[in-house]
Amino acid sequence: MTIRPLILAVLGTLLSPAFAKSVGNNASVDCHLGDSGFTLLRPLACVGAFQGNLTGELSDFQRQTMLEAFKPFGYGPTGGWIYSKSDAENNGVFEDLGKDFTLEFDDNKRAKGLFVIGLKQANYYSLYLFDGGSTGIQSLDFNVRGVVSKQVNGLSHAVYFGPALQSTPPVRPTGGGSVPPNPQPVPAPGALLLAATGLGLLTLRRRGR
Repeated sequence: MTIRPLILAVLGTLLSPAFAKSVGNNASVDCHLGDSGFTLLRPLACVGAFQGNLTGELSDFQRQTMLEAFKPFGYGPTGGWIYSKSDAENNGVFEDLGKDFTLEFDDNKRAKGLFVIGLKQANYYSLYLFDGGSTGIQSLDFNVRGVVSKQVNGLSHAVYFGPALQSTPPVRPTGGGSVPPNPQPVPAPGALLLAATGLGLLTLRRRGR
């Protein structure tokens, strides 16, 4: 094969839709880099990085990609799932934008069960699957090394896709009991002995009669 046909063959492969899809439009960065993007709590799985944006709603490609990658972990969105962005009005379900590399849910709410966090930086994004269990997750520390090869100007924004967040339950006393509103004082041992003695004398007097 001469050089010219070889070059044309290589260019044809690189420009083909199948090749573009297979590398996710970003062959140089993998979402698993940088401890899967999260420094304390590791996700169950991730996909990306992909070239593009996390807009006001998930695209068909994003939905299908997550379904294929996360289904082995029990992933299956329901009609009750919500989608929210940290750069939306009032930061959506988040406390703030997340530029300090911490994502915290608003009003101390928690994400329970399976949910997805998307990280967007520059022109790329990655998607991460988490399991909040029955206790729930209130905050996540992260980096963007699983999105872009070089950190620039912090995070663009994050997205949450999962069940509606739940309020943190009130703290209960140790042992799971409740504190009575007006607890009655417990009599001292001396008072109990005196009461028992008085009751015994009263009984003897009645018998003497």
